[in-house]
Amino acid sequence: MKWSRPMIYLVILVLLTGYYYYFEVVKQERQEAQERLARRIFHFTADDVRAVTIQSRDKKTVRLAKDQIWKITEPIPCQADQAVVEGLLNTVATLALEREVTSVPGDLKSYGLSDPVLHLEIVEKDQSWQLLLGDKNPTGEGYYAKIGDRAPVFLIAEGVWGVLHKGVDELRRRELLVFEPEKTVGLEVAWQNGEPVSISRQADLTWKAEKRPDIKIKGSKVQNVLEQLRWLRAQKFVEDQVKNLATHGLDPPQVTVQLQFLDGKSSRLQLGDVDIEENVLTALSSELPAVVTIDAAMLQDLPTTVAALEDRSLMTLKAGEVSEVRWHLGDRRGRVLKTGENSWGTTAGDDAEPGTLKDSWQMSSLIYDLTQAEYLRKLDPVSAVPFEPYGGLDFYAAGEKLASLNWSRDMQPPAKSGVVWIQQGDQPAEAVEVEPELLERVQKDLVNLSEGEAK
Repeated sequence: MKWSRPMIYLVILVLLTGYYYYFEVVKQERQEAQERLARRIFHFTADDVRAVTIQSRDKKTVRLAKDQIWKITEPIPCQADQAVVEGLLNTVATLALEREVTSVPGDLKSYGLSDPVLHLEIVEKDQSWQLLLGDKNPTGEGYYAKIGDRAPVFLIAEGVWGVLHKGVDELRRRELLVFEPEKTVGLEVAWQNGEPVSISRQADLTWKAEKRPDIKIKGSKVQNVLEQLRWLRAQKFVEDQVKNLATHGLDPPQVTVQLQFLDGKSSRLQLGDVDIEENVLTALSSELPAVVTIDAAMLQDLPTTVAALEDRSLMTLKAGEVSEVRWHLGDRRGRVLKTGENSWGTTAGDDAEPGTLKDSWQMSSLIYDLTQAEYLRKLDPVSAVPFEPYGGLDFYAAGEKLASLNWSRDMQPPAKSGVVWIQQGDQPAEAVEVEPELLERVQKDLVNLSEGEAK
C-alpha cells in the first residue's frame, strides 16, 4: 500500500497530538494530583469516621457519634445537621498544608498552640487524629496548626476556620419537620380562636375538606403550605429543656399544625409568641425537642379558613392547549394564531395566512397570566353579559371555542375592583370580581399587542 503525502502528514499530526496530550496534560494532571495528595494533612475517608470531638476556647465542647446518622451526645443529646457535619469532615479529610512554619518549634505558646484555640479529634474505627489550631499568623493569611503531638507547625488557610469552629447550635439539626409532601395525606391547621382547617388527600390525589365538601381545594395551594413547612429552619434555640411553654406563648399555642403521613405516622408543629422587632416567633416541633424561633412570615403562609385553600381559578383551560385568540379592546380588534411552540402570528381574516407577530412572547405571557389568575369572589345573582363589552378575549383550540372573558369598562388606576364575565365550554356565564390590577395588565398587553401588529 502506497501512502500519499497528506496521509503521512495526518498520521504524524495525530501522533504528535497524542504525545502532547499524554505528556503535557495527562502526566501533568497526575503529577498535580500526587502533589495535592502529598500535601494532605490527614488520610482518612469521611464516611468511615465514627466520632468527632470539637473543643474551643469560646464554646462548649461538642461530641458527636455516628450510628447510621450523626447525633450530638454532648453538651446536649440531639440530632445533628447531617450536611453540616459531613461538610466539616470532608474539609478535614481534604485539608492541605499551606506552608510549614517550623519543623522544631521551641515555644508553642508563641503560636497559640500551648492552649489551642480549637482542638479537633477525629475517630475512624480504631484510629484517631487530632488537629490543633492556634493563633492567626501576622499577615492574616492563615492559622498556625499542628497534628497532635507531632512537632512541625504549619499554616492552614483562613477559610478553614469558619468550617471547623462550630458550636452545638451550629451543628445541631435545624429542620423543624422532615417529610415528603407527596407522602402527606392529612393537614390540619388549628388557630387558637378559630375553626380548625382540616383537609385530607383523596384516592385520586385531590384534597378535600370533610366539613366543607362544597369547596374545591386547589392542590397547588396545599402544596405551597407543605413546602413552607418542609423548609422551616430554626433561627435560634431558645430553650433545650421544654418546660416553660407558657413563657414562650406555647401553652396554649397560637397555632397548631398537624401532619398525617402515608405510613400512619404524624408530626406536630406549635407556634407561639411573635417578636415584632426581630420578626420571629417561637415554635416547638414534635421532631425537634427544643423551643426555637423561626421567621414570623410563616403565619402568613398558613390558611385561617378552608376558603383560603379554595380553587378560585379564573379559567380552567391550560395555556398550552390554546391555538387561537380573538380579542377586542374599545375600537381595537385582533386575531392571533399559534404558529409554533413559542410563536404567534396575526391575521386579518379566517382564510388569510398569519403574519409574524412582533414579540410573540407577549401573547404567551398574557395567556399564562390569565390561566394562573384567581378571582376574589363570585357574584350572585349573575347579571347578563354586557351587550357591547369594553374588552374581551375568546380562546380557541382547533377551531373550537374553549372560553371567553369580557369586562364592561376601561380599567384604569386607581380602580378599586373589576368585574369579568367568564364562559367556559357549554357552561353558563359567571360573573366574578377580580383584582383591578389583573385587568389593567390585560389591557396593557392588548395595547402592546395591537401596536406590535401595526408594525
